[in-house]
Amino acid sequence: MYLIAGVSGNTGAAAATALLEKRQPVRVLVRSEDKELEKLTTHSR
Repeated sequence: MYLIAGVSGNTGAAAATALLEKRQPVRVLVRSEDKELEKLTTHSR
C-alpha cells in the first residue's frame, strides 16, 4: 500500500497514476476532498 501526499500537484499525480497503472494499492492524502477528487478522477481515466 502506498500513501501519496500532494496528489494534486504534478509529481504526486504522476506518482499515483504510475502506481495505479501497475495495479498497486494507493491511498491519497488531500486537504479538500471535493476539489482533489475531481482532479484525481481525471488522472485515473
